[in-house]
Amino acid sequence: MKTIIIFFVLMSSTLLNAQVNWVILNQNNSGLPSNSVKAIEFSANDTWIGTISGLAIKSANSWDVYNTSNSSLENNYVRCINIENNGTKWIGTSNGLVSINGSPSERGWTVYNSINSGLPINNITSVAIDSNNKKWFGTWGGGIALFYNNNWEIYNMYNSPLPANGIYDVKVDAGNNVWIATHGGGLVKFDGVNWSIFNVNNSNIPSNLVYSIDFDWQSNIWLGTELGLVKFNGIDHWTLFNSSNTGWNFSTVMCVKVDKPFQKVYFGTYEGMGIFANDAFTFMKTNNSGLSNNWVSTINIDADNNKWIGTLGGGISIYNESGVNVSNENLFADKSRMSIITYPNPVINYVQFTFNLFESTKVTFKFYDLTGKQLKVIDSEKLGAGVNTVELNLMDLPSGLYYYSIETNTGIKTSKLIKI
Repeated sequence: MKTIIIFFVLMSSTLLNAQVNWVILNQNNSGLPSNSVKAIEFSANDTWIGTISGLAIKSANSWDVYNTSNSSLENNYVRCINIENNGTKWIGTSNGLVSINGSPSERGWTVYNSINSGLPINNITSVAIDSNNKKWFGTWGGGIALFYNNNWEIYNMYNSPLPANGIYDVKVDAGNNVWIATHGGGLVKFDGVNWSIFNVNNSNIPSNLVYSIDFDWQSNIWLGTELGLVKFNGIDHWTLFNSSNTGWNFSTVMCVKVDKPFQKVYFGTYEGMGIFANDAFTFMKTNNSGLSNNWVSTINIDADNNKWIGTLGGGISIYNESGVNVSNENLFADKSRMSIITYPNPVINYVQFTFNLFESTKVTFKFYDLTGKQLKVIDSEKLGAGVNTVELNLMDLPSGLYYYSIETNTGIKTSKLIKI
């Protein structure tokens, strides 16, 4: 299990009033086991993050990482996460499914696979839970698996009208209708009895490759497809948004997330993130925003309206147009009791760090910009236990707001400073 310590110390009124619209979490400054992120979900106290190298759980004071070496996970490629109202977490991987009841550090893991359960195949792509507590699992190659009252029921293209066995996404609407995004079969609606298939032959859906589904404040269905973003009223009206009518060069939409309270639609592409609001589009890429990587794989929104944007290669970008509102303790984790005094802050050219060490150790100072890019590294001589003061020259850094980390052999502490 990996725990990394990072917290913010705001030393001046100038810094306290600074608004930060973007915060980047990556392998350099957090406990993420990989910069390729596939799923993000929020529980009451924690953020659950699926990566291609394991499951990361960001709690109030720690980053915990679980993989095949220290947990019941049978594969480190975590593709999807969903959380029941009772707190049970369902984790889908490329080789099986696990549920976690209670703390993941305790014995609350249950493994489901094609050998010990009714799962038709072990590659799990999506998890949806309806209001009757039925679990719907999308698989890659095995269709849909329904799990309810310890019984399994399988729907595939051989025993049902489901047009394809490759499933990208499953969502359940307010009426408990199951909507299924397929590979090559278009969009499917299943109400428990009747099946409705929407494909290029019988509707105005632009492509039979549908990657993502979400529902808006007017019960419209928003789809990420191979050929663009689609708005569907659920009956007969389709609207396609792509490079021809948005002013932005994109085609494939990999993920869609609707922000119902603010009536906005966020969607991820290979070319950055798009936002649809008030009948207009805004587009964010690495060259015009704090987005860490243009390949956006997943988007979720927490209770404070922070947008958590998972990327393939750039970690997580947290965005809030009103200023990122994530508590210092929630962003990063603490492992030791080392305290830091930074003086002066704001900094002109020279800054002093005063901190206590509990044992003799070499100390490394690292400086990052707001995108998480490492700009400067300074290694100290071995320092003794007790209170130490180190003065550093920051003349080569331009004016701006920075993160810095102080790393020892017992952990990492991170804070912010302003260079003027």
